[in-house]
Amino acid sequence: MEWETEAARSAAWVLIIDDDPAVLELVRRALERGGIPCECQSDAHKALAELRHRDYAVVLTDIRMPGISGIDIYRRVRHSCPHTYFIAITGVADTEVAIEALKLGFFDYLLKPLNLDEVVLSVERAFEKRRLKLELRAYQEELEAKVLRRTEELIDRSRQLRQLLLNTIQTLVFTLEAKDKFTEGHSRRVSDIAAYLAERLGLSQTAVRRVELAGLLHDIGKVGIRDQILSLPRRLTKDEMEHVRTHPQVGARILGPVSEFQDLIPAVLCHHERYDGSGYPQGLRGEAIPLYARIVAVADAYEAMTSRRPYREALPPDVALAQLKNGTRSSFDPQVVEVLERWQGEVEERIRHVQSPA
Repeated sequence: MEWETEAARSAAWVLIIDDDPAVLELVRRALERGGIPCECQSDAHKALAELRHRDYAVVLTDIRMPGISGIDIYRRVRHSCPHTYFIAITGVADTEVAIEALKLGFFDYLLKPLNLDEVVLSVERAFEKRRLKLELRAYQEELEAKVLRRTEELIDRSRQLRQLLLNTIQTLVFTLEAKDKFTEGHSRRVSDIAAYLAERLGLSQTAVRRVELAGLLHDIGKVGIRDQILSLPRRLTKDEMEHVRTHPQVGARILGPVSEFQDLIPAVLCHHERYDGSGYPQGLRGEAIPLYARIVAVADAYEAMTSRRPYREALPPDVALAQLKNGTRSSFDPQVVEVLERWQGEVEERIRHVQSPA
């Protein structure tokens, strides 16, 4: 029988609870003749203690007993014994109580005087339902484990693909910058400055990492700008500048199809917006400019000012900061500039640790 294998793992499958020793003996013999191991308990309190320490498949319990009723026992252990099936034993006059027991969660009820064949049949049905329930639970757990493993595999694969994508984008950025010795390393330094400012502004670690990535990718749209313009050793003409000013839109279009970078597109698109609305490409003003873009804008401007260009020498950090402060409220977010001023020494130290062009 199905329960014989599990019986080897449990000293007793069935616990019989009744304050009448004659009923206990009668039911025990009937079940054991069917090969079902049993334990008997005439004391309801001791039976309750047994249920709290051992796992039974089925409990046959009298409803009316001194001290604790069968229903009370069920109520006390049903949450700790979720796979134990209770069968009520009751007199004919207690059928309403038996129906109440069924509503509470009892599997079945048997009326006294007991029909032993019905007792055995009811227990066997409880065994079968328990077996099916446990098999279903095992199947669900196995399925959940498979889903979890597959999910972990997909997450790992997705992480690998994201890293591959990021590496490809970084290579594109670095290749673009390598064409001009004056801007080589610019995006990495902007990325580092922007991340530090974001951290000091109190952004979450997740947001700091996204700002760092936005700083790295902010000029990726320059891949669409003609090489000869990017490398000119002089200030650009009006037409040339108009061409260069298309790079935020180009960058947004490059990142557009990539779901991983959707939250970075506003920073790439808007890092040349100005606080007074005089920037490009949309002429956004104040806090209408996305926060990531406002942070990257300050980092970008500060890095550019303190770096050498073909048409000028690098500005000393204090001079660059003074120019940024002069542009506060007209060009840059005052709060971001204030953070840069407060932590300028640390920012400069971080810049020195970022690889600079030879």
